[in-house]
Amino acid sequence: MKMTFLKSTVCAALLAGAMAPVALSDDGEGPWDLSGSLTVTNDYRFRGVSQTTGEGAVQLGVELAHEGGFYGGVWFSNVDFDAFADVETDIYLGYVHGISESTELDLAVLYYLYNDEPPGGDYDYLELMATLTHAYEGGVEVHGQIAIAPNYFGDTGLGWYLEAGVAFPIVEWLSISGAVGHQDVEDQGEYTTWNVGLTASWEIIDFDARYVDTDIGGACDDVCDGTIVLSATLNL
Repeated sequence: MKMTFLKSTVCAALLAGAMAPVALSDDGEGPWDLSGSLTVTNDYRFRGVSQTTGEGAVQLGVELAHEGGFYGGVWFSNVDFDAFADVETDIYLGYVHGISESTELDLAVLYYLYNDEPPGGDYDYLELMATLTHAYEGGVEVHGQIAIAPNYFGDTGLGWYLEAGVAFPIVEWLSISGAVGHQDVEDQGEYTTWNVGLTASWEIIDFDARYVDTDIGGACDDVCDGTIVLSATLNL
């Protein structure tokens, strides 16, 4: 997942998402830019919780962006929810506004869909997201994000997510980043998640190694315990 800042594990890191889109055409003509990404990861973690019961995932995204700041796209990943769903599809629309030369506000609407939803499951849901990013001299970037779902996954009521993160360049091709987030769902409770890791870029490929964890107690097994997530993303 990615609006300029989508949902994959890397995205948590910025993406840390890890995937700044690369134009499919570099002729520089026209106001539109079409980009795509293909990610392979050993565990699809969304806000610290595995969507694949600790197993690997393949993720594909396509995005169309206008030079005026508007963008839209679709993103796919395999998931594993046992009783239903093996594919997640995210559809999103957004707008990026430059507040200053170094600060951007990204506003987006996302819709998460899951195949084979059982009758009365109500797993598909809508989320509104705002991300503020500021770049300092030397390449350091900080971001803050808020996401609101009027009726979260599984018809569990109002959902809020808050996140703050930072990314530091080490050398031209290597950076370190991390983020802390807090998810609160009306009928499910709340928890905190965090991640820190390294992202290396080579040509059109990004490699990410990241520790991801939550403070969710109980028998999490491979779903929310701390783990190392490895990802490779091909930007097209």
